[in-house]
Amino acid sequence: MNTSVQLLITYTLSDNQLRRISEVSPRVDVHYAPDQTSASKFFSSAEVLFGDIPQEQFVHMPSLRWVQISTVGADRFLYPDMLRSNVVLCCSRGMHKYQMTELLFGLMIGIVRELFSYHDLQKDGEWTATLIKKSEVIAGKTLGIVGLGSIGSQMAKVAKSFGMNVIGVKQTVEPVEYVDEVLAPSQMEKLLKNSDHVVNVTPLTPETRGLFGSREFSMMKPSAVFYNLGRAASIDENALMEALEKGTIRAAALDVFVEEPLPQNHPLWKTKNIFITPHAGGPVPHYNHLLTEIFIDNLKRFLAGQPLATVVDKAKRY
Repeated sequence: MNTSVQLLITYTLSDNQLRRISEVSPRVDVHYAPDQTSASKFFSSAEVLFGDIPQEQFVHMPSLRWVQISTVGADRFLYPDMLRSNVVLCCSRGMHKYQMTELLFGLMIGIVRELFSYHDLQKDGEWTATLIKKSEVIAGKTLGIVGLGSIGSQMAKVAKSFGMNVIGVKQTVEPVEYVDEVLAPSQMEKLLKNSDHVVNVTPLTPETRGLFGSREFSMMKPSAVFYNLGRAASIDENALMEALEKGTIRAAALDVFVEEPLPQNHPLWKTKNIFITPHAGGPVPHYNHLLTEIFIDNLKRFLAGQPLATVVDKAKRY
């Protein structure tokens, strides 16, 4: 006879989302505890956690077998105890690809078509055609994508529909649909020198921490635009500000920052030719619905003894 599985949910979910999880199987004992005090009562017995797992909590969960987190980036949960354990860690890989892609192209088109400048003029009721001479198109331009996972691959697909050329960097060099040329990390210089737009969507690993600094920005075209929609620690913010002030690159758009919320007195706010969004790439109103569906699919796999989806490779750290 199958014994029950002890599931602890610490994310804040709706009644309907909890009901859908509870209906997966009578074998699952669901404990919903969205606050730390109530959750701690289930730490010792929980086998499955649907929630964040800081190290101080992990050490008190000896029965844990699988954790499902809400983010694509898993770096902050890959502490030594987790890395040494047999606990399976799953992320939310795949659920951000559409909104992140829309953000990229919203920013890109806004910049090259001078839409943000037109909006500023609109506030003063100013009609001017001078910006039309500066306006460009993205068709025929080259998009360089650093990180060809689910998000980067979707960006490549949309870029091709706009008539762009696409090159990308991937840890394992293999053909990727809609990408004209896939490069190894050691070939980053080629991507930087040949791209009109460079977007970083790589996971944060020891190899990608500080990936973009003064040297990398100096390799880019003076007309290039840089977008960081991945991990804040992948870029040297000071080096980027210097590159923008000196005109080393044309512009940059950032959605992630080393310090969040970005302080009002941070120099990034005043840096010329920079476009800032407040870590808005992933969140959507139905985020928890999407996350719950990923978890339910994995819960069914878990109960059936099948391999889980969206598993984080602890060796690769993503």
